[in-house]
Order: sequence, then C-alpha cells, then structure tokens
Amino acid sequence: MSRRLWAFVLAALVVLGTINQTSAHETVPGDMSNSVFRVLAEFPQGKEISGSAVAIAADRFVTNCHVIRNAHRIEIVHRARRWQAVLHAGDADKDVCILVARDLVASPLTMGSTSSLKHGDRVSAIGYSSDHPVITHGTIESLFTYSGARVIQTSAAFDQGASGGALLNASGELVGVLTVKAPSGGAFHFAVPVEWIATVDRVETIGQMWPGGDPFYERDPKDRPHFLRAVWYQSKQKWAELFSVCQHWVSEEPDSAEAKHLMVKTADRLLNAQAMTFPTTSSRKRY
Repeated sequence: MSRRLWAFVLAALVVLGTINQTSAHETVPGDMSNSVFRVLAEFPQGKEISGSAVAIAADRFVTNCHVIRNAHRIEIVHRARRWQAVLHAGDADKDVCILVARDLVASPLTMGSTSSLKHGDRVSAIGYSSDHPVITHGTIESLFTYSGARVIQTSAAFDQGASGGALLNASGELVGVLTVKAPSGGAFHFAVPVEWIATVDRVETIGQMWPGGDPFYERDPKDRPHFLRAVWYQSKQKWAELFSVCQHWVSEEPDSAEAKHLMVKTADRLLNAQAMTFPTTSSRKRY
C-alpha cells in the first residue's frame, strides 16, 4: 500500500471516529498482507508457536526472538503456502531477530523513525493474533529512551500471535515491532523501536537458531529498565510504589522528560487520594 493511500485510509478512520479506539479484528488491506506474515516455530516434541514477522527486504523478515526461542525449525506462512526460514541475525536482549526465506518474494515496508513520534500520534498495529492478519488502531501513549532508541507504548491493542508484527505511523511507515503487553491490558502495549532492526541486521549470526539470553523485559525485576518497573506499578495502580520508582528514575536519568512527567502525574494522584481520605473542616466533629 502506498504511503499516500495509507494516509487516506487513516484520515477516513478519523472522520468515522474509530482511530482513537482499538478495532477488533479489522481486515488488513490485501497488499499489506504481503508485508506482514505469520511465523511458525516448531519444536522437537511437536509443539508449535505462532507469531508474526514483517518484511524488511524481499527475502528478509524481522520478528521477536521470543517467538522462535529454541525452535528447531522456522517457517514463514502466507495463506496456504509455507517457506522455511533461517536465523540471519539476532539480539535476544532487544528481542529482535532477522529471518531469511530465500524463495519468498515479499513487499518490504518503508522504515520510519521513532525520533519523529510524539504523544498522541496515531498508529496502527498489524499482526497474526488469529489465522489471518488483523489491524487495530490507537495512539502513542509514551516513548521511553532505551539502548539508543525509543521503546513505544501504545493503545493500539494486540494479542498473542501478533508478537513480531508491525506498528505503523500515520504515513504507513514501520516505526516499531509489536512485542509485549502488560497482563492488565488497557493502553499498556509495547513495540520495540524500528532503529534496532538495522543495529541487529549488521551482526550476522546465520546458522544459529537462537542468539541466547532473555529480552530486557524478562530480566529480574530489579534489573529491568526504570520505565518497565514504572509501567508495571502504573498498570496495577500502585501509586506510592510508582512514585518511589520515578524518584530513582529521575535521579539516575535527570534528562528524562518521561520520568519527570510520570513523577508529576503520580504525585498529583497521591495528593488527590490523600485529599479524598482527609476529612473536611465541616465534616470534623467539634468537641
């Protein structure tokens, strides 16, 4: 789909009032389905895990490493056809793996940039959360600087099977790879930044099935990035614990606008909660 046509589609959705809420199982435009594929990871015991992958070249695809972790065979699936894929490069910490399927000719998506994104920007998530690709729409909720780029938090919801799928900006450019969501759901869906794809693609590890290690969000809680610990407390509405995390975050990253913004918001919530529980002058008993 051309960038101009994609922008027209999103503009139409704004007019219809659907862009600021997720739309369940909306059909993906036909030509876009040749850019976002299903991935099947097979294991020795016969178990299969399904995920998604995005074309970044005619025969090269990006997915999440956790989708293919320890698999002994990987296949790219499009409709009724299957192509065997091999690992070309991977970074387990970033959860970005590059696959190659030599006989498949895909339509690569145009790469965008997270540096141009801002709060409230419209985005769309495309992935295989069912047997066919589905699209949901939402906005950028937060942007967290980590490892040289910005991890995206979005309200564009996605479910199991969509990991490795595409997060597109309003111009139809790839800005992130759908990766993980908080168990509580809501607006806590995350995509790793498109910039990591090029970083990982430079280091070839072809022949391996798994680069080893765990993604940054699966580390021991005390070793996770500040923003992940903050988001966890935010999703649980544990405001006192969140404020404490924000204080540490700001002290270690004083230039982080996201940390300062979240700390102020959390302080307001704590103050409002205290105001609601503290009795007013008129309600106090007089002795």
